[in-house]
Amino acid sequence: MKNKLILSFLITIFFNINIFSQEEFIYNIEGLKPEFIVVQATEYEQNDLYIKTINWVKKTFTNPNEVIKATIENEMIRIEGAKKDWLCVNSIGGSICTNALYVVEISFKKGKYKFEIISLKGISNNGNFEIDLNNGSIYYDKKGNLKSFSKETPNAISKLFNDLILDLNKNISNNENKDW
Repeated sequence: MKNKLILSFLITIFFNINIFSQEEFIYNIEGLKPEFIVVQATEYEQNDLYIKTINWVKKTFTNPNEVIKATIENEMIRIEGAKKDWLCVNSIGGSICTNALYVVEISFKKGKYKFEIISLKGISNNGNFEIDLNNGSIYYDKKGNLKSFSKETPNAISKLFNDLILDLNKNISNNENKDW
């Protein structure tokens, strides 16, 4: 039993090291880079990755049937998710927060999956606005410095998508003992 736990722990650590060594999403003046991340999960078949991702959606989102916008069984899942108070800015009289509405597509092949960002919108009391994922120059001045009104925006965009893929990676790599 002890050897099984140690082996399970080592496999989990190895898999997580592999995942953490992957690229991260970074949003800057050039937009969101990379456009997608491919995660190696060599111990899983294509259908296993698909099922684990469907289960992740069911565990992660309050209304998973509303979040899933398209599926091709064992090949692709497109989800539309939201993040409440995604970006908060301090102003006179308190904090002003914007929610996020995003679309991501996750595609599957044997031993790997691709996590691709399709779109991102900010939703606030002042209206909705599309965030250009291909060009972040609106948030920077001519010298390449962040404008004062947008100091948190690039990090918030990067963090949103990095947190999502990290959570998905953890769910897929979860090798805990099911014999509780």
